[in-house]
Amino acid sequence: AGFFGALYEFHRELYNKCKENGKEVQARHQALGQNYIPGSPSAALRATLIKEEANELIEALASKPAHYCLKEICDLIYVTVGTAAVYGWKLEGAFAEVHRNNMEKIEKGTIRDDGKLQKPADWANANVKEYV
Repeated sequence: AGFFGALYEFHRELYNKCKENGKEVQARHQALGQNYIPGSPSAALRATLIKEEANELIEALASKPAHYCLKEICDLIYVTVGTAAVYGWKLEGAFAEVHRNNMEKIEKGTIRDDGKLQKPADWANANVKEYV
């Protein structure tokens, strides 16, 4: 089932728990297969979760041992992949396209002094529209 299957399972159970506890609004924000609407309460929740987990990872990388950093990476994966699961996005296909695009960037890009790969001037980002 991998990451995606695990997140589908989590969100199904979270939705059911919200419903059982009379939390209809929260259930709607966690429901699988909902439409993505920029700025919606569901999108705002996803943004908040991602920001919280990203900040925890950033803090961990600055001062915590490796196992703590790894746990925070997993939490960040959980909320980002969970976002794709909630909206029904085809993450595997999109990831493959982004990977293909990044491998092409290695051929044509340059590397900054800090080690980051820079896009060439004529760069076109990966097109993942078909996976939404």
